[in-house]
This record gives sequence, structure tokens and C-alpha cells, in this order.
Amino acid sequence: MPDGYPALELQGDADLSDHLELRFQRLVSSPAELAEPIGQLTNWFVLAGAAGGYTTRSTTADRSTLKLLGSDDQGREKLQFMIEARNVDARAFQILRNMVGWSPWTRTKVGLISVRSTHATGATRREVPLPDWNNEGEAYPPASSRIGFIVEVENQGFSKSRRCLVEFERPPEPDHVVTVSGLVQRWYDVLEVGGFVLPSDSPEDDSSAAGHVNQFDEYTVEIDLLRLLASEAAWSVLINIIDAYSRRELQVVRMVIE
Repeated sequence: MPDGYPALELQGDADLSDHLELRFQRLVSSPAELAEPIGQLTNWFVLAGAAGGYTTRSTTADRSTLKLLGSDDQGREKLQFMIEARNVDARAFQILRNMVGWSPWTRTKVGLISVRSTHATGATRREVPLPDWNNEGEAYPPASSRIGFIVEVENQGFSKSRRCLVEFERPPEPDHVVTVSGLVQRWYDVLEVGGFVLPSDSPEDDSSAAGHVNQFDEYTVEIDLLRLLASEAAWSVLINIIDAYSRRELQVVRMVIE
């Protein structure tokens, strides 16, 4: 990864179910100047988690959530947020670190992101390495092992434009498509601001670009990407989000990633 990304320290379990202190430290600019862009990035990150995107491997996505409880800028070199996590894979904060290092508004302006579970007072702090070509597959939250539908990945060769087809057990109504579109937008937001940036890419390179969510046929919704320049691990978060929706609303039977 290029220079400018903050260090990431975690204090707590690998599977988080607790209130968390999320701190942005060693700030180059004042907290007042960074409060808005960091707050926006944090909000996008949390919304994807609230939809079940960061579930632990052994938990169904509908039982995983993140919730932003509040914020507090403390001192001259710190911004702090309180977050409630339930069944969240701690590797999710790798995504937030990438977003902060990629965004032109926060790049090089945050030296450290620390995450502390409020009830893990005796837990050891551990620094999380940046994703590289050797650890990329293990750096991000995986899809749950309990996904309730078939996932197929078709090898189309290298293409920047990608899509995913989500097939339901019965024809979705327009309201279903609107709801799915809103949930997918949370994934788009994280993706477009570098949440799954490739180890070799720099912020000066092109970034991923969202497409549209449309009804493809009577039973199927299409999730389109104009440009995917990111780790393939990004799909795992989308799979989890769709699984959470499937368990709560309209059952999905198959998901095809092309």
C-alpha cells in the first residue's frame, strides 16, 4: 500500500459484540477541520455494517449489526466515536482504515485509528498490518459460513465492469427492488471511497465506480458495477448484506457474480 494510510490498532476480541471506542489520533489537522469528513466516512462504514455486511464467519448476517451511538472530539489531536457492535468481524475496521487513507479529505491527516472494546480492559493491543498481496485474502471480513443461498462466481476474464445477479424464490415487487437498491448503495459508498483498495493502487489511480440496481427478469435483480478496481473480498460484504435481507424480507435462492 502507498504511504499515507493510518496505523490500525485493535483491543478486543476478533468477533466483536460490545460497545467500542473508535478513535482517530495523531491528527495533522485540527479535530474541527477533520470532524466532518471523518464523520462522513465513519457513517458510510457503519451503515454497511448495520446491514449485516461485516458478520462473523459463524453467524448469520441478520444477527450482525453496527450502530453509531455518538461522537466526541477530545483534545487537540483526537476524534472519538462510540459504536455498538453485535457479531462483527474485527477485520471490518481494515475497510475504514482504507477509506481514511484513500479519501482526499483525510489522506495523510490521520496517523492512527484505534478500536477498543469497552469491556476488554485486559486485552492486548495489536497492530493490524496493511493488506498486501500475501495477506489480502485474510485481511477483510469473509462471507458468513451460513449463507442461505447458492453463490456462484463465473470467471469472465479480466474486466473492470462487473455485475451480480440476485435470484429470488418468487418475483420481487417494486418495493423489494427499492429496498435492495438502498442496501446495495451502502456497499457502493464504501467501495467507491477505497474501502477495498488493491495493495498496488494509490489514491491518484482510478477508483471503483458504482452502477445501478435494476430488475433483470421476473425473478432476478441485477447489481451493476461500472468499474471494480478493488479486492475480490469486497463481494463477501455484499453477499452478507444480501443474506441479511433474504432472511428478513424476500428469500434469495441464488447469487451469481460475473
